[in-house]
Amino acid sequence: MKLFRILLLMGTLICFSGGITFGSIADDDFPLISGYKIVQDYPDYTPDDLWDYINGAAETYVAFHFRDLQIAEYLNDEGVRIKVEVYRHQSPEYAYGIYCSERYPDYHFVDVGAQGYAEPGLVNFVAGVYYVKVVTNAENIQEEELIRIAGQISVWLVDNPALPKLLTVFPAEGKIAKSECFIANNFLGHEFLKDAYIADYQVQDEKFRIFIFYRMNTDECIRIVKDYLRFAEQEADNIADGQYAIEDRYNGEVRLVLEGNFIYGFLGCNDESTINAYAGMLRNNLRKVQ
Repeated sequence: MKLFRILLLMGTLICFSGGITFGSIADDDFPLISGYKIVQDYPDYTPDDLWDYINGAAETYVAFHFRDLQIAEYLNDEGVRIKVEVYRHQSPEYAYGIYCSERYPDYHFVDVGAQGYAEPGLVNFVAGVYYVKVVTNAENIQEEELIRIAGQISVWLVDNPALPKLLTVFPAEGKIAKSECFIANNFLGHEFLKDAYIADYQVQDEKFRIFIFYRMNTDECIRIVKDYLRFAEQEADNIADGQYAIEDRYNGEVRLVLEGNFIYGFLGCNDESTINAYAGMLRNNLRKVQ
């Protein structure tokens, strides 16, 4: 069993992975942690048999381009068992996506990995291409101890983990804390809307969502806009950079802005001045990350 330390980040989102580097290890073992011995009696899981371990939840993990799962248990002299599950995904974006699909904004966030949270008996975090769960059924273990173990696992996995870079494009003003997420498939219920970064906002009494798509070339973005316009039975010829109002019969009016390799848009925002103001902020922030 071996966790991959060097991963070529393939796919359309490679340039926004936050400058993550991957270290190397000399053997096949999980890292030693003071006060514990390692028990490794679990098989490796792949997309073909993840159902054997997490049943129906496996479908969601596979949708986020899950690659493999490796598990170890740490046992101390008091009989406390702590299980560490390391889910490896195709890219940091997909690892972050599955992580935030199981995270809520009001969780207790802790400084582990690129982002992590602690709840009774667990610490979950994302670091690079890895989504990691540190869990125990023991009642006599402090949260700080789980955080310590999670921190050592994170350091072992990834040097200087960071969240996907494109998340920094979302304007800070009005953004609901920890609402950012990454949707791999069927954003807004449409097959042609994949790999979407999202964040929720509240400006005065109005709540709305901002989303961003990045593609390797402009033609792919144009294709997305055309597909959406055709779905809405609207004119889909001569697509160029600019704003588009989509009459989505399932989601109401959706506003899109096509700008080169990017599409950003608004869902649930009816105020034209708010849309224009945030479109300007997004445009400026995108220029900083290109």
